[in-house]
Amino acid sequence: MVINKMQLMPIGKYKDQPISEMTTPYLMWLVTNDLFRFNRWELVESILGELKCRFEDFDNLKANLQMIDPPVAHWKEPYYQAKKAKLKNINLVGLEQRRAKAKASDLHQKIDRLNFVRNHQYNDARDLI
Repeated sequence: MVINKMQLMPIGKYKDQPISEMTTPYLMWLVTNDLFRFNRWELVESILGELKCRFEDFDNLKANLQMIDPPVAHWKEPYYQAKKAKLKNINLVGLEQRRAKAKASDLHQKIDRLNFVRNHQYNDARDLI
């Protein structure tokens, strides 16, 4: 069987592989991706032809779409856990800085209020004399 250049995936996970070797969920995802459909319509037509062949054989399609193993939980991998921890630390540092700034601001406001009250009490006492 001769495969023309349009039936080879030019990008992504299956680069330079025939469309016929790609998984059905991946092909379905590709044809629902607006940007991919806009940029690579000729390839989408080839993918739709492949999907049409797969849909005609319902048992094969069902076997391709059935999920036996759970999907990979990428967010549980060490890289993502470290990235999440780093982001959490950055957020905590920012929160501590904002709290310290607010506390200093509150302290200055209290001092200003005390000085204001003290000045008014002194002036009120002078007025009584």
